[in-house]
Amino acid sequence: MKTLLLSLFILAMSTQLRAQEYLRIGDVQNSWTTYDGSIEHASMLITPKGLYAECQLYLDFSVLCTPFTNPNDSLEVQMGFRLPEAAEVIDLWLWINGVAVRADMYDRWTASQIYESYVERRTDPALLVKQSETDYELHIFPMMVNMPRQIKVTFLLPINKLTGDESQIMLPMNILKLSSCPTEGIQIAVKPEQGLEHPTFLELPQQTFQSVNDPVFGECFSTTLNTISQLTALSIKLDDTDNLNYFIGYHSANAQDEGEYEMELDLAEILGLPVSKKTLFLVDFVDQNSSLTPAHVISTLKNYVNTWYGEGDSVNFMFSGFLLKR
Repeated sequence: MKTLLLSLFILAMSTQLRAQEYLRIGDVQNSWTTYDGSIEHASMLITPKGLYAECQLYLDFSVLCTPFTNPNDSLEVQMGFRLPEAAEVIDLWLWINGVAVRADMYDRWTASQIYESYVERRTDPALLVKQSETDYELHIFPMMVNMPRQIKVTFLLPINKLTGDESQIMLPMNILKLSSCPTEGIQIAVKPEQGLEHPTFLELPQQTFQSVNDPVFGECFSTTLNTISQLTALSIKLDDTDNLNYFIGYHSANAQDEGEYEMELDLAEILGLPVSKKTLFLVDFVDQNSSLTPAHVISTLKNYVNTWYGEGDSVNFMFSGFLLKR
C-alpha cells in the first residue's frame, strides 16, 4: 500500500484565538491522556535565500520522560508551535522505515479525513495544519517506545537588517524548548551565500562556527549547542559584505514550485532621509516564574539595544520586580 503523508496549510479566521505551544505524546488505543513529550535529537540548516533564509529543521521525537514502556503502545505525537508572522512553511518530510517521504498538500477537511482513516488502520500519516498567521499544529502517528519518529520541516524566515553591513536571522528556539527532557547536542549549521557571510550568534558571541563537510548538510559552517535552557532567544548575525540599499531576486523551494520574485528598497538610504527610533522597554520580572537572573535579562537587553539602536535614537526603560544598581 502506498504510504500517504498529509500536509495542510490554510488561512485562519480573524476571530480565532491564539493557540498555545506544546509537545504531547498520547496513546490513541486506550485513552486520549497525553504526557509532555521530548525531542531527543535536533538540528537545523540555515541557508540565506535573498530576503528570507531557508530553515530546514530536523526533529527526532521519543518517549523520553513519559511513562510509556509497553513496546506495543501505538502513540501519537502532538505539537503546537509558533513561527513569526512573516515566516512561511514550505515543506514537510516524515521518515518511514529509514526513508524520507515528502508531504502532499490538501484542504483541511480532506486532510483530516485521510489522517483519521490512516490512524484507524495503524499506518503512517503526518498532518501539519496552519491554524493562524503564526500558529501551527503537527500530528504524527504512530510512534512506538522503541521507534522514535523523525521529521524535517522547512520554512522561510525573514532576514532582518541590523546595520548597513550586518543582517540577522531569528532562530525558532521556542520549538526546541518544548521538549520535556532537555535536548542536548543541538547542531546549528549555516550555508552562507555571497554577500551574507561569517555567521556568529548575537547572544552567544563566544560560540564559534567551524567550516565542515557535514554528511547530511554538505559543506557548511556548523556549531553544536550543549544546552539552551538559559536562552530566551537566539539569532544568527551575518556580515552583509555587499552593503547595498536595494535587493532584487528570485526564490523557488523546489522544481515543482513556481517560485516568487523579491524586491527590497531602502528609501531612507537612497533618498538620504534621516531615520530615528523612539522606544520604551518595560521589563516585569517575576523571580519564581523564571529560570533567568536579573543580570541575564539586563545583559540580553543591553546586547539588543547596542545591536539595534545607534546615534540619534531614543531609548527608555522601565523595570518592575528587581532593583537596579547604578
